[in-house]
Amino acid sequence: MRNLIKRILGIERLDKIVVSMAFKEHPPKESKMISRENYYIVYHKFKVPIVITNKYDLIDGYTSYLIAKQLGKKYVKVTRV
Repeated sequence: MRNLIKRILGIERLDKIVVSMAFKEHPPKESKMISRENYYIVYHKFKVPIVITNKYDLIDGYTSYLIAKQLGKKYVKVTRV
């Protein structure tokens, strides 16, 4: 029941998200990561949403994903397409 409620609210486990090699092979610049992390610290939300498919494939929001991982988050807000 708890997992269903989280899914309805758009909350998923970070470790379920599948990151393609295309993202992994082209990491964001350090300046971009710092900027996005500072945004998260100030506003308590990601500047760019984490967008996934129903199969948990990451489509957009790689920097947000990396910041969430860096901060040790287990669950993140996602947008499904």
